[in-house]
Amino acid sequence: MIRKIYHQQSDPGPVWEYEPRWDTGPKRDAEPNWDPENPIELHGPSNDIELGSKKEHISSWEDKWVVIKGKFLNALVCNHSCKTVQRLSSQVVAPNAIRDDHSMDLLLVGGSERVRLLLFLIALSLVGIFISLPYVDYVVNFTNIVGFKFD
Repeated sequence: MIRKIYHQQSDPGPVWEYEPRWDTGPKRDAEPNWDPENPIELHGPSNDIELGSKKEHISSWEDKWVVIKGKFLNALVCNHSCKTVQRLSSQVVAPNAIRDDHSMDLLLVGGSERVRLLLFLIALSLVGIFISLPYVDYVVNFTNIVGFKFD
């Protein structure tokens, strides 16, 4: 049996103002709390070589091209050792990749058969020995990734 209880006094709710008050602002902005004679000064970057970042001169990025020709089914570029969904230590996509070393690791799955890609993904998710497959190329510290051309 459900019994409803009615109160004699109900909650009137919030009191709504019918007209906005444009002339009154927040009290914290009514009076300035800073000294107008001493403005805030923002300092720019330091010109000191010891404190600033050291710049390395690289002769030319064209000197460091790596050309890998062939038919590829997949290309994975990693900047850290990506773990798979299961988070096991044996299931790392790029085992030699180091975060923030300004380089990438490149995994190429070669061939033209989709079965190879399927075997690569199974070896990646289950076994973790995908780098030892004969049709997988693993390039460590690949710094100049400009683009890929898939035939």
